[in-house]
Amino acid sequence: SAGCVPGGEFRAMWCHNAYGPGGAGWGGAAARMRECGFNTLFANLAWGGVACYDSKVLPVAADVAARGDAFEECRAACRTNGISFHVWKVCWNMGAKSPREFAGRMAAEGRIQHDASGAAKPRWLCPSHPANRKLEADAFAEIASKRPDGVHFDYMRYPDSAFCFCDGCRGRFEAEFGAVQSWPADVLAAGGQRAAEWRRFRVKTITSAVREAAARAREAAPGVAVSAAVFIKPRSEGIGQHWGDWLDEGIVDFVCPMDYDESTAFFRKTAEAQASSWRGRVFPGIGLSCWSASTGAADDAAAVARKIFELRRLGFAGFSVFDFDRRSNAALPVLHALALEPGASER
Repeated sequence: SAGCVPGGEFRAMWCHNAYGPGGAGWGGAAARMRECGFNTLFANLAWGGVACYDSKVLPVAADVAARGDAFEECRAACRTNGISFHVWKVCWNMGAKSPREFAGRMAAEGRIQHDASGAAKPRWLCPSHPANRKLEADAFAEIASKRPDGVHFDYMRYPDSAFCFCDGCRGRFEAEFGAVQSWPADVLAAGGQRAAEWRRFRVKTITSAVREAAARAREAAPGVAVSAAVFIKPRSEGIGQHWGDWLDEGIVDFVCPMDYDESTAFFRKTAEAQASSWRGRVFPGIGLSCWSASTGAADDAAAVARKIFELRRLGFAGFSVFDFDRRSNAALPVLHALALEPGASER
């Protein structure tokens, strides 16, 4: 069931604000979700370098002292309203609220990413560094031990093809594939003679990190749902993300591809390609908050509804909506009437 009501349609929302849409708290937000037909929440409570709850693994956000533990508040509201509660963690990216001293220590310890010229990407931890991988796995184990319904991976990838070329990546690549004569020219995608091996190394690095962290989460909480927000294609070489392999191997229970394009025709084409092998385990993401400026809640709701009906025609078992913010909150009642209330059908 991937965390939704038995036999029902999976209807999820991502929320980037750890304290609910607009930071207004979870009590009313969870009730709003329930009233409008949603049953699953991905709450962004942790990043690569900060947690919005009492953590022994990650630095604790300053907001916790002022606002309280977002995990406890969100879980309680979800339980009260029958919402399946999944903790969404951004991986590798330390996040804007990560303490400056933590980010500085990561840089001093050689744990951040660098591009091919040697320039640092200060807020991103290197996925191949053993200490960073342990940090991610420890964080997911801790989250799972707090007994949410699920853990949700995000940014489980490289930022893009320009990363990471740090000294540690070179050493770990050479340990597996042999010495590189001309670094990084030999591994660069544009004509490098070792480019294919480099692509395999990056994919293996990310997939094994998912495997390790998911195993730790399930060890801490058997039965916890493990999922991921992913790019559109099942094999995205530029970011080292092969989520089709994650599903085939059973590393994750389901994925939510970020099919955020505003065009319904393009959305359908994208989802159709994703449906071929994993229809029951893929819940496409509808990117309301990424679209052009809103012309009103009714138009927003109609645009989301059109995509939901396309997914139903294709045989999907559910969907996800990004992001639970003020814009989507305004559209929810209209969306409920159009597509989510019992008996709703396309008009």
